[in-house]
Amino acid sequence: DCVVAGFRWHKNGAGTLVGSLLLGLFDDAGSLPHVGVTASFTEARRAQEALRTSEERFRTLVEGSPIAVGIHRGGRALFGNAALLRMFGYERVEDFLARPMVEQLAPSVRDNVVRRGERRESGETEPTSYETIGLRRDGTEFPILVQVVRIGLSEGPATVLFAGDLTEQKRAEEALRASEERLRQTLKMEAIGRLAGGIAHDFNNLLQAISGFT
Repeated sequence: DCVVAGFRWHKNGAGTLVGSLLLGLFDDAGSLPHVGVTASFTEARRAQEALRTSEERFRTLVEGSPIAVGIHRGGRALFGNAALLRMFGYERVEDFLARPMVEQLAPSVRDNVVRRGERRESGETEPTSYETIGLRRDGTEFPILVQVVRIGLSEGPATVLFAGDLTEQKRAEEALRASEERLRQTLKMEAIGRLAGGIAHDFNNLLQAISGFT
């Protein structure tokens, strides 16, 4: 038996990629006739090209996304885009993937996040969005917002996470709280000043009356 690939040319000059399967079969007389089966590979090739193009577009979109994207299963990182690596202070994806996901979190939140992930992987309902504390490669802790989605891959289910660094947002919120506190203190001192002025005015009137009687 053998398989032969080649092009079939049409009258209009177009070519079609085809494959031929030749089978050697013995008949009752002992002769060896050949049976040929020819199939066109053009559509299959187009489908492969379309799939390859789609994968390239998806890879470009995810890798170039400003949003940090990662995929993990069973506590092990399977994928991390450039934004995720920058967020956690890594230059090479190999270094990031070699480290367990739990070690990318601050020690104070690890147990809670691990239990949450185990419940989610077992099919229990867990919040898909929550705040936690990340740990950069240099040991710096920083607040992050995590959103997770369960997906099915050919090798099994996995978790996709989208992460956002909340450092600047937290700083802005802290600055706003400090500004509001200063405003409250200013209003409080202004109220005290008005009260003191009113008391001084009334006391001055009282002293004038006493002075007049004296």
